[in-house]
Amino acid sequence: MAETILLVTGDAQLRQQATGVLQSHGYRVLEASRSPATLQLCRQQDGPIHLLMTDVLMPEINGHTLTEQVMALYPCITVLYMSGEASDALVALFDRTQSLALIRKPFTPDALVHKVRRLLSHAHPRVV
Repeated sequence: MAETILLVTGDAQLRQQATGVLQSHGYRVLEASRSPATLQLCRQQDGPIHLLMTDVLMPEINGHTLTEQVMALYPCITVLYMSGEASDALVALFDRTQSLALIRKPFTPDALVHKVRRLLSHAHPRVV
């Protein structure tokens, strides 16, 4: 069974590219552009969602708030935040903190696949 990734970003081009890359590596990808659609998509799923990949900053709510809402439905979900605004200090903090994960935009397909595989391969505490 392929691992399922929930990808949430308002950037349609990024969503399309990331989905293509992840699907080509065997992942099942669910896409959402906004938080209400994300929660509806979560509620419609029969099986697990293994990874939430979300922007840090979004128009309606921030990524942390969305993460809390998704974790209410999927408490064991792994979370990967995306940000084009992240400072080097913030990136370093995420890299040192095993329960937090961040990928800086723009990212390469190889960087995305490597980060996702690394996250899904480890059974560390999830983002809170």
